[in-house]
Amino acid sequence: MTTTYDPFHPKYFDEADLRQEMTRVYDLCHGCRLCFKFCTAFPTLFEAIDQHDDQDAAKLTTAEQDQVVDECFNCKLCYVNCPYVPGQHEWELDFPRLMMRSEQVLHRERPRSRQQKATDQVLGRTDLAGKVNTTLAPVVNPVVTSPGSLGRKVMEKVVGIASQRVLPPYARQRFSTWWKKRSPLRFSAGARQGRALLFPTCLVEYHAAEVGRDLVRVLEHNKVECSLPAGQVCCGAPWLHAGDVDNFRRQARVNVAVLADAIRAVQAEGDEPAVVVPQPTCSYILKSDYEDYLDGKDGDDAQSLLARARDPRIHMV
Repeated sequence: MTTTYDPFHPKYFDEADLRQEMTRVYDLCHGCRLCFKFCTAFPTLFEAIDQHDDQDAAKLTTAEQDQVVDECFNCKLCYVNCPYVPGQHEWELDFPRLMMRSEQVLHRERPRSRQQKATDQVLGRTDLAGKVNTTLAPVVNPVVTSPGSLGRKVMEKVVGIASQRVLPPYARQRFSTWWKKRSPLRFSAGARQGRALLFPTCLVEYHAAEVGRDLVRVLEHNKVECSLPAGQVCCGAPWLHAGDVDNFRRQARVNVAVLADAIRAVQAEGDEPAVVVPQPTCSYILKSDYEDYLDGKDGDDAQSLLARARDPRIHMV
């Protein structure tokens, strides 16, 4: 058994090794139960083990182990609550990372239905969906924002997105379109309080462009000079959380290259920029996952990006 959350470890994608690690972690979680209240994954896990008189986690079936994985949505609240995380305890327990590893191993080892593949493609290709649907926003939004409607039921059948799920409308003007039509404020070296490279995220770019506009106005009001590096794509979170490491790495390499070049360009002018990300999931991806899943020069650039990625509130302090 290998206790590892390193995707470059030779045993990381070994399913037999993964199953042993799942048994170890499930047994520890069952004995602790501190996270019973966070999501259905933990009650499901505890009930599955409790059905055995000796409460032996090794007796869980593969299907029972995988049901826990299916019910985890990687909010990471259990990690924040856990007293046994790496660096703090010898058990080196990182439940969210184990769930991600499980998704990634199962993505490689299990056949996927046509609907699962369709769902992965629709959710993963956020830039394609965003570009099309913002162009057609007046037609698309009445369907997207009507839970239970015929259009949503068709969407559920085709790509597996629940018809009752509340979805955000698409913006009629993308954030990057608004950006191109304005003249960004420039400040003299003496007046400027900082430099911000914006990573707007899919949510701001295609859905909530007003959040990006307000962010720019607040930053510029505080004399923080903003720029929007061209060539950015979705952070890749939908691919990563579906277990598709290869597509996630492709997305990550694009963003790391774009942002690393932008960082170096600002540094050549004598400033140290921050990469400001207005959405927490994407911010976490930039701060943590890029470094974990990239190596070589990409990995070095990801570390540089990690050192400069900021949430808006942190950047303003």
